[in-house]
Amino acid sequence: MAATYPELFAAATAYSGVPAGCFYSSSNQVDAWNSTCSQGDSIATSQLWASIAENMYSGYTGARPRFQVYHGSIDTTLYPENYNETVKQWTGVFGYNYQSPQKVEANFPQSGYTTDIWGVTTQNPLGTVQGIYAINVGHTVPINGQNFDTNLEYKMPCIHVSASHARNSRSRALVTDSIDAHSATE
Repeated sequence: MAATYPELFAAATAYSGVPAGCFYSSSNQVDAWNSTCSQGDSIATSQLWASIAENMYSGYTGARPRFQVYHGSIDTTLYPENYNETVKQWTGVFGYNYQSPQKVEANFPQSGYTTDIWGVTTQNPLGTVQGIYAINVGHTVPINGQNFDTNLEYKMPCIHVSASHARNSRSRALVTDSIDAHSATE
């Protein structure tokens, strides 16, 4: 929803999710289960993932919502590789190098979690994109009250996405199940 309706949200959090557009299925249906995606086998460049998100509202030139990704290292529903792909997507949307976070905080927001942050400025000390990777945590990542949007005290609506299963009536992306055909490492 953050990719499709960027003008409606100041921030979004994906809990154990996948990149926007990843669940496009081999039957060419948006709302179908896609094992290639869920098992973390849809690997693409940051630029390709970013273009998929941006094309979900093609022509949009306004601000994009800040984005936070929570994912567990032992998630067997939406495999942990989806963490990297989602981070690649949203760092790409903002033009950051996903391999070079500006700040890395070990054991934050709690022991066993690592938080990578991109887009840190004086006006935005918590960054534009955060990736929170929880070691030995499965599909349901406890956040223990640490919310990106409440910490930043946003004045606009925020959205929390538990997975990329929502219907997308405005999706303008031309996404297929062949994302993995564009595999590349950055």
